[in-house]
Amino acid sequence: MATYKAEIKTVPTGGQFTVTTESGSISTAREQIEKLYDPIYIYNLRECRGDGNSSSIGDVGGGVALVGVIAAGWAFLTFAPWVLMLVGGAAGTWVGEKVTGKSIDEISDSGTNTKAGAILLSLMMFGGGLGFVKGHEFQTYMNTPDSVEVQQQK
Repeated sequence: MATYKAEIKTVPTGGQFTVTTESGSISTAREQIEKLYDPIYIYNLRECRGDGNSSSIGDVGGGVALVGVIAAGWAFLTFAPWVLMLVGGAAGTWVGEKVTGKSIDEISDSGTNTKAGAILLSLMMFGGGLGFVKGHEFQTYMNTPDSVEVQQQK
């Protein structure tokens, strides 16, 4: 909801004064002011976004999102092999379910070792293993200095 302010006059001989209301739209704010004050006129109805007198901290959503992105990046760089192992295992599971036409729940509820279960397990392990290896390679690449000096043997 937004805050709206307006100057109104309620009696012919008196002065005008400022009123404030909370509303979802400017038309609803006008209706609220008309019902509450029964003014002669409403002048300068506008949405207010803080007037400097309040002690609000403002919109922190962008800052929180930035901290979240930085934290996710740090976690990925620190735990790349395990993150990519999980992603690879999930991808293997998805491919296995599409290939076999059965979900993990259907295979585990059957209670028997099936060909579909073996295919699904193989693809999960292959995807997870491939993800771990590629994550380790990526982490090694990121931890390698930019310039590697080669010493010549004499």
